[in-house]
Amino acid sequence: MQKSIILLFCLIIFSCHLKKDAVGISNDLIVFTSFEDKELLAPIIHKYFDQRGAQCPQYESLFNIRWKTANDLNEFHQHRNLLFLSIENPKDTTLDRYLNKMNEVVNNDNSLFSTKNLYAYNQVVSNIQAFDAIHFETILDSNFNWLFNQYESELEKLIWKPESKKMKNDSIIAQIQDWFSFDMPISMDYIEVKKDTLSKDFLWIGRVYPYRWITIHEFPLINKDESKIYWEEFESLVLQTMPNIEISEFYRKQSISKRNKILKGVYGHTESNTGGPFICFIFENKELGQTLFVTGYVNNPGNSKILMLKELELIFEHSKTFTLNH
Repeated sequence: MQKSIILLFCLIIFSCHLKKDAVGISNDLIVFTSFEDKELLAPIIHKYFDQRGAQCPQYESLFNIRWKTANDLNEFHQHRNLLFLSIENPKDTTLDRYLNKMNEVVNNDNSLFSTKNLYAYNQVVSNIQAFDAIHFETILDSNFNWLFNQYESELEKLIWKPESKKMKNDSIIAQIQDWFSFDMPISMDYIEVKKDTLSKDFLWIGRVYPYRWITIHEFPLINKDESKIYWEEFESLVLQTMPNIEISEFYRKQSISKRNKILKGVYGHTESNTGGPFICFIFENKELGQTLFVTGYVNNPGNSKILMLKELELIFEHSKTFTLNH
């Protein structure tokens, strides 16, 4: 254990000469702490991190917490997301000494610290030091949104970078622009599934296993802040155009404001007796008197779905409506 601490201390100092790209599962969060501290801190960490996820339909956290001790410190280069935890009470001599040395090197005087590319590129490293478990939870309660964002933003970059570099399906992109005055970065992974060529107000595209679908429904401008109205219109449009899809009444969440309008939930596919999560971004174009329900569906039975759901969310976040001056 002493050798591991010395090794890691040396690597902090000389990391600029030794850095490589971080490896490992993109949404694993490796938490290093002592056996004594873990007993007190594990419930607190899970309380905060496990609430950030989605029903798929089984609940999935965005980050998978993996616990390690000082004996595993030589694994630092194998992981993308590192979190070091230490409390003074009860006393232990494992990570306390290492974190004190880390803070000296990075010139940190705060109880909470986070940085990127400390040991490896595309890696987030954070540490929290507190007097006891009560103090620790106070720190996390005040700073969790900021801390979580350090890991989530790096995860989103990791997902979006390869997706954005894929060859684009220019035919589908052009059709979306023509029909909906909407720009969406669709890759060659997607093919057309179904569309309404008469009214040009519905398009369904998809990609192969693990299956992901994207649909676009056009509707007259709603421009309201009442979630019930959007849910009713969304369900009606799905029923009319996708009769084999059932939007569940359970696990529904929404964010309806002037800034953004998003619906989340789970669906069922009656033909295959499967289902999964969906996310619907609502784009309203006042100039065109138009509401677009842009929805992504994930189907990956028996396997994790949350990163694919995040990928669809990023596609939508990089999409935009046209203006009359476009």
